[in-house]
Amino acid sequence: MFRTAIGIAVLSLVAYVILSTLKCMDVFKTFHKHYPGTCSRVKNAGYGSEDIAWTSDGLAFVTSGPAVPALEEHFRPTNTKFSEIQLFDFKNPSAGLSNLKIKASKGWDLNTLRPHGLGVLEDKVKGEHMLYVVNHPYGQTIETVEKFRFDPKARNLVHLKSIVLDKVSFGNDVAPVAEDQFYITNWIRYKGHFVLMAAQDLLPLHVGGLFFFNGTDTVEVKSGMQTPNGICLRWDLNTMRPHGLGVLEDKVKGEHMLYVVNHPYGQTIETVEKFRFDPKARSLVHLKSIVLDKVSFGNDVAPVAEDQFYITNWIRYKGHFVLMAAQDFLPLHVGGLFFFNGTDTVEVKSGMQTPNGICLSKDKKFVYVTTSSEEKLNVFKRDSATNNLQLVQRIPLQSKVDNPNLTPSADALLIGAHPISYRTLLHLFSPFAPEFNSPSSVLRIPLTKDGLVQEKEITELFYDHGDLISGSSSAVVFDKQLLVGSVAHSMVRCELQQDV
Repeated sequence: MFRTAIGIAVLSLVAYVILSTLKCMDVFKTFHKHYPGTCSRVKNAGYGSEDIAWTSDGLAFVTSGPAVPALEEHFRPTNTKFSEIQLFDFKNPSAGLSNLKIKASKGWDLNTLRPHGLGVLEDKVKGEHMLYVVNHPYGQTIETVEKFRFDPKARNLVHLKSIVLDKVSFGNDVAPVAEDQFYITNWIRYKGHFVLMAAQDLLPLHVGGLFFFNGTDTVEVKSGMQTPNGICLRWDLNTMRPHGLGVLEDKVKGEHMLYVVNHPYGQTIETVEKFRFDPKARSLVHLKSIVLDKVSFGNDVAPVAEDQFYITNWIRYKGHFVLMAAQDFLPLHVGGLFFFNGTDTVEVKSGMQTPNGICLSKDKKFVYVTTSSEEKLNVFKRDSATNNLQLVQRIPLQSKVDNPNLTPSADALLIGAHPISYRTLLHLFSPFAPEFNSPSSVLRIPLTKDGLVQEKEITELFYDHGDLISGSSSAVVFDKQLLVGSVAHSMVRCELQQDV
């Protein structure tokens, strides 16, 4: 009798895990294709357009070529550079995307850049926006946020520094509050083997968190989160593997500052690369690398001010694919959110489950963080004096949400999402195989005047089975144009029939 009871208990546990995994992977979901207007692929898109940060003057900064093993395996034998930070001009959409030239700061290796999420501190006077980009440096174990300044004249990025997030294991997205002060989501706690990362993503382990970097240290401000959605001391452009990015907009000169999360190729650290955009040359000047010694796998960055930004630490342990996947799929809650204050990286939120994308409200009173494997949007009220966060809303979205962006009117969020998880996983394993295309979705999240989510008014703005765009990760809107990015596929522009 006792053995029978034990056997039933074991079988029940196995069945629970299997059914939970199938549900989490969206095996039983069905969607119908629909567009909000005329949509077409954007010219010159790189290998993915994982995150997008836009400025009020109609520029969109895009991270391309993330730390996806299949991309590395495809391009590394030929030494082909595939990680880029790209620029899209809403005022000249027919030009498509252009690769921004990056001026590397001394000691920064661009080849290690693996950008994830990003955030922007907009400079409305000079246009020298500041970008903070979550980075998972290639070949390294740390997480960083790369800080860039955008040069509106030269249209390039100047890398300013790398911010090492030593307490962030897998940063995902970042929301800057001021220069070198930012929140960052720590998606999972343990990265490395795929199974371990997947376990943290799929199982309700609540090991993700939210961090704040105050310029000198990274402080965890919220722990126990379920998947809340890097660095190189010697910066070389060839090591750049950009992930997320953020922009500090310069509305006078257009010399926006970019902070790009970087996973430097051949290194174990995480950085954020700082660039200045030259609007005349349409190039990037690399200012410096910000080493994030407490971040293990940065995802997205949101600059608050120059050299102050939030960055999400997607998972804690990186290395083997199985270990990283376990933290992604299992509810281990090892991710977090970090803030870089200009000198140090501080974890402001820990115990999060794969923190991914991050952005701030227009008044910087709220921080919006997606926890992808939980399929939730987390709304935090920010203490501007301490940069601590108070969770005020957790909104279920029934999709693996990626990067959020404010609309120009700041009355809504647009979030790129992955409706069918297992299709996304197959696509990332074989990004060039059309039979493994992943469905794409863009969600519109209405906000109240106080910055809270109007849950009953949430709508799906865009859905595609994966043939036009596969693995949607981010979306921005400007002048009745919707720009949709992807992790490792194409980019799509839609001509909207009405304001969004």
